[in-house]
Amino acid sequence: MFYNFSRVTKKRTEALVFTFGITSFGLCILVLVVLPTFACSSERNKDFSIEYVSKSVYEDITPVVQLTATPTPLPDPEFFISKSAITQGGTLLLSVAGSIIQGSVTFLGFDIQLTRGDRSYYTFIPISRVAEVGMHKISISVTYSDDSEFKKEMFVEIIPREWTFYDFTGDSFENPTLLSSAQREDEDLILKETFSFSNPVKLWRDGPWLKPLHFNARITSEFGEERDYGDNLIRYHEGVDFSADEGTPVYASNSGVVVLATQLSLRGNYIAIDHGGGLYSAYGHLSAFAAGEGQMVEAGDLIGYVGSSGLSTGAHLHWEIIVHGTPVDALRFTNGLNGF
Repeated sequence: MFYNFSRVTKKRTEALVFTFGITSFGLCILVLVVLPTFACSSERNKDFSIEYVSKSVYEDITPVVQLTATPTPLPDPEFFISKSAITQGGTLLLSVAGSIIQGSVTFLGFDIQLTRGDRSYYTFIPISRVAEVGMHKISISVTYSDDSEFKKEMFVEIIPREWTFYDFTGDSFENPTLLSSAQREDEDLILKETFSFSNPVKLWRDGPWLKPLHFNARITSEFGEERDYGDNLIRYHEGVDFSADEGTPVYASNSGVVVLATQLSLRGNYIAIDHGGGLYSAYGHLSAFAAGEGQMVEAGDLIGYVGSSGLSTGAHLHWEIIVHGTPVDALRFTNGLNGF
């Protein structure tokens, strides 16, 4: 068999040329495109290498929500007043119930601190004999247990009252010299010092007050009576006078502590009881004492005996109630006209 080497050689040469051409093209692509691309890619990824780390080193970026308890607002306090309209010489009882720790009241020039009672804070508000008639504002300020403050205003009408008049110029007193200005001033100073103190402790018991005599004694002089003693001496009666025989037992109108048991010029043998919160009762012209200063007494306890000591025309009991230094009508504490 004979081969045509020229034909074979030619075909192989063409194949080699073709193969070489493809291979050369591939090498060019490899050199010119692939390798630079790979190199650039490697260069770009130098800073982005993957590093496996344990879970514990990851930073916890979960937002932290701090829950703060919102305090429950304290309810507004409740305000109570015994009367919305009251006559001259009367007394108001104002109380505040709620989560408060202190408070004060401003009314007709009085600045009065509230007293802590059994179920609320309270104060008695005196309406003097000469209080201006008409509508008046009561300003109340209280402090909550969280030290926040609450303010309230209330209005009260003061009603006029007719007062009796008595002319003492024709009466004979056992000791007329007791009407001297010096003796009156000394006595007024003692009473002012006694009744200016407001005991922060409630001592009186709730309910109607007792009359100081255990029978329905005749009233001979009412509270607020205008009296003319002559020589231009006009005074207002600051208590209620009961007619009674000398030696008649006298009883405490309510519970409290005896703060005064002494002899005064005008009021004679005189006992004063502190009932707390600036409230006092007093008993004058006694013939003898049955209780002493510093003694605690309950409502109805024996404290003295009717007499005619001091500036007096005969045996009787002079009974007073004083609120924050102001005399008021004592009878209104027993008949409900004050609203309590």
